[in-house]
Amino acid sequence: MPNAKRNSFITFLIGTAGGICLSLIVGIILLYSRARQIAKLNPIPTAQTTNTFLSPSPEPTQASLLDAAESALNLGQPEKVRELLYPTIEGWTSNDDKIRGYRLLGEAELAQGHAQLAGPYFERLCFYGPTAENLFLLATAYDAGGNIKNALAKYQELSKWENPPPELDIEFINMRIYDISRALGTPVPTFTPVQ
Repeated sequence: MPNAKRNSFITFLIGTAGGICLSLIVGIILLYSRARQIAKLNPIPTAQTTNTFLSPSPEPTQASLLDAAESALNLGQPEKVRELLYPTIEGWTSNDDKIRGYRLLGEAELAQGHAQLAGPYFERLCFYGPTAENLFLLATAYDAGGNIKNALAKYQELSKWENPPPELDIEFINMRIYDISRALGTPVPTFTPVQ
C-alpha cells in the first residue's frame, strides 16, 4: 500500500510539472505572437521626415543598413539583423534611425527565441521613442524572458497610460498585472472597467 501512495504522489508531481511547463511554453508563444501582432499594426516607418535645420540628414549607409536589416528579418534571417546594425547603431545621431534600429534588433532577438536579449534593445527603443506600443513590446519581452518583476512594472505603467492607442489590449495588460501580482505574492490591484 505505501508503494501505491508513493507512485500516485510521483505521478501527481510529474503531471503537475508537465502542466506547468506546457503552460509556460504556450504563454511565451502567445506573448510573442501578440507582440508581433502589435508590431505589424504599427509598422516601422520607411519614409523619414526630418528638419534639416535641427538635425543633420542621416547618412545613406544608415538607411541602407536599416533596409537590409528589415529585409533580413522579413526573410526569416534574424541573425543577420544583429550583424548589420549592432556594430554601428550607437554612433548614429538620428533618433528616428535609432528607434527603427533598436526595434529591429529587439524583434530579431524575439524571432530567435531570445526574449531576455530583446529586453535591452526594447529599453533603448523606449528611451528614444517613448510610446505605448514600444512600452508594450518591452513589457512582453520581459514577461516572455521570465523577468516578471520588470514586466509587472511596465504593465502597470501601461495601465496608467493616458489615451492608450486603440490597438493596445488593455484587458490583456490588466490580466498580466493580476497574474504576475499573484505569482509574486504582492497585493493584487483592483481595476475599473475601461470606458
